[in-house]
This record gives sequence, C-alpha cells and structure tokens, in this order.
Amino acid sequence: MSDQPHLRLMPRERDPDDWEYSDTSWRSSYYQPAGERDDDLAYPERIAVGTEMFGCSGSLDSHSFREATKFRALPDMTWEEAQVALARLQATARKKSARSVVELAEFTLAATDFTGFDRNSRRGDHAVKLRDSLAEARKTLRDHLSNRLTVAAHAAQDVARPLPQHGPNMANEHQAHTIAGTLTTRLPVESGWVRLVSAKPEHIIAALGSLRAQFDRWNAARPAAETIVARLESPDDLPTAEDYAKAVYVADMLVWSGQTLLALYAGMMIAMPVYRLYPTTPESQAVALWWPWGRPAPLADGHPSPPPKPRKATLDPAIITATQPQNVVREVMQKTGINRTTAQRMTAPMRAGMRQKRRFEAERLLREGLSKAEVARRVGLSPSRISALFKGEEYSTQNRKKQYEELHRWDALLSR
Repeated sequence: MSDQPHLRLMPRERDPDDWEYSDTSWRSSYYQPAGERDDDLAYPERIAVGTEMFGCSGSLDSHSFREATKFRALPDMTWEEAQVALARLQATARKKSARSVVELAEFTLAATDFTGFDRNSRRGDHAVKLRDSLAEARKTLRDHLSNRLTVAAHAAQDVARPLPQHGPNMANEHQAHTIAGTLTTRLPVESGWVRLVSAKPEHIIAALGSLRAQFDRWNAARPAAETIVARLESPDDLPTAEDYAKAVYVADMLVWSGQTLLALYAGMMIAMPVYRLYPTTPESQAVALWWPWGRPAPLADGHPSPPPKPRKATLDPAIITATQPQNVVREVMQKTGINRTTAQRMTAPMRAGMRQKRRFEAERLLREGLSKAEVARRVGLSPSRISALFKGEEYSTQNRKKQYEELHRWDALLSR
C-alpha cells in the first residue's frame, strides 16, 4: 500500500475494544445474488449482553417451542421454570447464530451454581436435571466457539499462501460452480460496498490492504478467545457472558475477514489468470496491468483495425456493355480474365434479368400485332426461338392492319 498513499481503505476501522453488537446473518447470505442481501449485514456484529428476562413457558419434554408467553428474571424462577428456560435457549442455539449462543451463555453462566431457586420452589430432582442440562449447555457453547476458531485457523493458513496460488481449478467441475459466488463477493470501500465484478483497480488495491490489516488485527486477539474455550471446560473457572460474547465476536470477525480475503484472492486469479505466469509481479502492478473491470478497455495502437479483405473476387457491373445475355459471359472473361465457371456464377442474376426483360418486350410487340419474324429481328432472337417461347399462344395481327387502314383513311381525308 506504500505506492498508493492517496487511497482510503475502509468506511471505518474496527477496534477490538469497540463492542457494537448485532446479528451474524452474513454467513448464510454471503453468496447470495445481487439485490438479495442488505448492506447492513455485510459486517458481522456482536450481540449486546444484558438480557434480564427469559422466556420460561412450555413443557419440559418439548424440543421445539412456540413464542414465549411467560417471562421471568433468573432470581424469580422456580427450578422447573429454569429447566424450561434453558431448554428453550438450547433449542434456539441450534441455529448456530451469534445471538442465540450469546443468550444461551447469559443464562448458562449465570445459572451455574445458582441456588436462589430454593426460595421459590422445592428442589427435589429438578436440581440434578438442571445441573446436567447446564453441563450440556456449556458443551454447546464450547463447541460453537471452538468450531469458529478452527475455521479461522484454517483461513489463516490459506491466507499465508502467495496470491498466485489461490483461485478455483477450472478443470475441476466440482469447483467451477463457485466462480459466480466468488465474483459477487462484496468488498468494503470508502463509499460503502462494491461487488468484485464492479470494482475498479483502486478498489482492489484498497480492499487488499484493508482486509489484511483487519485479519491481522483480529488474529492477534485469537489467543484470548482460545482461553475462553479452555475455561468453559471447567465449571470452577467459568468466564462471564461478556467475555464469551467478546470471544464470539473475535471469532466471527476472523472468519469474515479471512473468507472475504480468500474470496478476493480467488476472484483476482479468475479475472487475471495471466498472473500465474508471472507470480513475482507486485500486486499493485499486476492489478494496474491486468484488472479487466471498472475501466474502459485500452486500444492497442490507437488506430482502428483495417477492414477485412474480401474472400471472393468482386465484379463491377459498369464494365459490361453487352445487350444480349448470351454475350455477357464472354465479355467478362475477356475484360477480367475470370474463368467461365466463375463468370457464369457472378453474372447469373444479371443474365436472368436481361432474359426476363427481353421476354416482356417480345410479348409486348406481339400484342401490338407484329409478326413473330419482325419481333425476332427487334429483340435479337431467331423466329424459331420466338415460337418456342410463346408456343401455343396466338396473337392477332388484325389490330395492326386496322391501325394502318385507319391512318391511310385519315391521310386521304386530310389531303382533299
């Protein structure tokens, strides 16, 4: 990033001490198409700790619950209500969302070794059942956080590899389907969020530095989150719900930044496969040279390409002076040097038009009363050819004689 000092990386920096909480629904919507994910869900956020009332309506034997109709604070619960409240939270925690596990942690870590239920009801065998359920709930909390940290550790190993070694194998049909999801990854920029396929080169450079800084920052807090996992294994040194929520947020930020960074690496290699041939090229220089989106394509030499040459020879009709179709081919051969077959193919429409025009002219003359011999002389054909063209058709010659007789009669009257 030293060669791009003018670029700003993120809308805002994330501080490990700045605990703003929200849901982590970004996991399920990470690869959704454009227009189906809210921008506010692009960042994972931490859930606020401070639940005072827990739902405790329902049956102890249920595994799924309707919306709660009865709420109690922890000191006001009976042993049976505490079991129902814990069962409701465990059923919700199966969704594996940050909100559900943090709410489960609030109740579980506060109810462990809590004996205030004796004031509201008799202990009986409810205490033993609640103790076993709390142990199972602590295991659920430990497994959730451990799994998230394991995913973050694997992402750290992949991020450490050089950039040209990333990207899906195009020859593997099982990896090719991930290309569309990779190219629609949203990247954080100063103005908000931009999809990888719409990003400009400066966006790619800025997102690389930003995501790497984010991942390194949260990776430094991973050992503290791993200690929370170890403390959950022993009921004598349990963490607080605030500590657990902080560890979940660290794990979620690690997973988000690592997966987004790996998606950016893969998208860059999909868009710039030539980078694999020159792996020692600096990233900023490679993006400036080969990034295909977000800018107009450069012209090669600044000049348009020459028009393609015709595949076949062309013929100028202006050079043909023949009036008879039988003479056209011979004239073309003499003036252009084209062979007979090519000359016949190139002049076929012209000769067909000339023959059609000659036939119309001959028919017009025949209808005017001229004899076939006279028509043949005028159109340049033999009388036998005229007879063959109009075989079976009869044209009267009386009209012509009547015209001559009428003309001579008027000449005689006018000469008197």
